[in-house]
Amino acid sequence: MLQRIDAVRKRPGMYIGSTGPTGLHHLVWEILDNAVDEALIRAVIHAESAYQPDAVSPKGAQGLMQLMPDTQSEVAVSNPFDPAQNIRGGAAYLARLLDEFSDDLELAAAAYNAGPSAVYRHGGIPPFEETREYVRRIKILHRRYAQVL
Repeated sequence: MLQRIDAVRKRPGMYIGSTGPTGLHHLVWEILDNAVDEALIRAVIHAESAYQPDAVSPKGAQGLMQLMPDTQSEVAVSNPFDPAQNIRGGAAYLARLLDEFSDDLELAAAAYNAGPSAVYRHGGIPPFEETREYVRRIKILHRRYAQVL
């Protein structure tokens, strides 16, 4: 599993409502069960929604981690625009993908973007330009967030 981020936990309730990178710090840390490191969660939020909790994609993905309705059901998210629910559900889904793809960050990111079936069908990162760019961006963002957390 990806390396656990060691940090000082803040008291519950410290989240004020800001959804920018700083405002989400406390919320993200309180939600994570260390199955996925905080830098990766932040990278996905950054790439998927630019920290906009009300983001909706043209394909119907919703919230900070841009969960599709079927995925929301799988991870028990009833309100995808609630940052806590969305991060909790997105982290659970990402943890499942990391487990499914033997902690391979590139394959898990590709599956998060294009779906696990596309990764299996293509025997790796699908040849879709969007997915290849997404994986590249997640790796860069993950590295950057890991350096500052």
